[in-house]
Amino acid sequence: MPPASGGAVASVVRAKGACVEGLLYELDNVDLRELDRFEGHPFAYERVIRWVRDESGRRRRVMTYLQPEDGFEAWTPPLGYFTVLWHAYARLGFDVEPLARAAGVSP
Repeated sequence: MPPASGGAVASVVRAKGACVEGLLYELDNVDLRELDRFEGHPFAYERVIRWVRDESGRRRRVMTYLQPEDGFEAWTPPLGYFTVLWHAYARLGFDVEPLARAAGVSP
């Protein structure tokens, strides 16, 4: 069943040889609690620690939100949500090809 927001949302799934582009932010505890509320933690998303490489290749320990894998069902995102992601990828200079593949559309 889709989340209460009315449709599917993006998450990150491990895949050998794959990568996900993103942004790194430094948050204080007040901002983190606010982000938790916005993201629906701990009900909709889990907060997890992962290792990533920044743009200079330095390994960094980061926190991200992931959909819980227990009972995970893949759903097609609503067009409006996908459009927001598409425009953000393009504006930030990220490769839209992986996003298109994940959504099953042509870039």
